Amino acid sequence: MKKTFDCVAMKDDIQKQMFKQMEGLSHEQRRAAVRTVLEKSRSPVGDLWRTLERRAMEGVTCVAETGEAYGAEAERSFKGEK
Repeated sequence: MKKTFDCVAMKDDIQKQMFKQMEGLSHEQRRAAVRTVLEKSRSPVGDLWRTLERRAMEGVTCVAETGEAYGAEAERSFKGEK
């Protein structure tokens, strides 16, 4: 069966476009451009970035799974219990 969609080729094309757009920009200018795109993006990556940015501003230094079972497991692990 012949593939009609090539994910790797799509990724390569997008990366080439991004490289052309960022060509000649300083490191700080590139960071600002990426930040602007992420702030406006409604993609899962944009949502994650905004969540992590908000948590960083609130002083949260890690992201972990939630739930009662996870918390109990993490506490046992922290205490060295099995």
